[in-house]
Amino acid sequence: MKTHATGFRSSLLALVAVAAIAAPALAGPPLLCHGYDIGTHTSLPWNGQSWQGHANDIDLKTLVPATERLLTPDTPFIVRMETLRRASLYASRDPKVAADLLARITARTRDAKAGKTDQSLALFDTGYLIETYRQIGMLGGYGDQIGTDTNAIARLVKDLDGSAMVQQVVAAKPDDPELQFSAAIVAKARERRETYRQHAAKARVAAKADTLIAQNMDKMREW
Repeated sequence: MKTHATGFRSSLLALVAVAAIAAPALAGPPLLCHGYDIGTHTSLPWNGQSWQGHANDIDLKTLVPATERLLTPDTPFIVRMETLRRASLYASRDPKVAADLLARITARTRDAKAGKTDQSLALFDTGYLIETYRQIGMLGGYGDQIGTDTNAIARLVKDLDGSAMVQQVVAAKPDDPELQFSAAIVAKARERRETYRQHAAKARVAAKADTLIAQNMDKMREW
């Protein structure tokens, strides 16, 4: 297990280096490579903020319920982003787990329509997970090197638009500063420069009063 994990880290590091050369404006896949500082909030086990901090001994059989338990109505958006980032990287090791995670998170949107959960949070989680999977799917031929069937992950979201879901939530809650931050990151991942700038500008203003945004302003570099 340790040998496989070491290979995963080394190969993904090489991939990020290639991505940074090929697309310096993005400096690697935005939704995968850049961990968020969540302060004292709880998320899935992880060491540090970078992509290589995944726990070697995590049990993928319990990943889906563990992720769901962390996405409570009180979980801030930036903490949700980090939790979904970690969950996606873990789940990408097993296409079945990845499919189960997407199915369960998507089911929460149906629960929300039935009045069982917060519709905005369910829609955000689904949209952000879809976009994170999309970036994993874009790793292409590097999948064999990092132990991920990127084609299988790409197929899960090929007909889905997570960015539109995130924008729908922002439209419903335009004054939420963390949503503006989230929307900026998703726009950056989609290479939508003007949309990114609009949301990033609002996030920068909000950072003066929002601790979590302030702790993650390094993700808001000019692009």
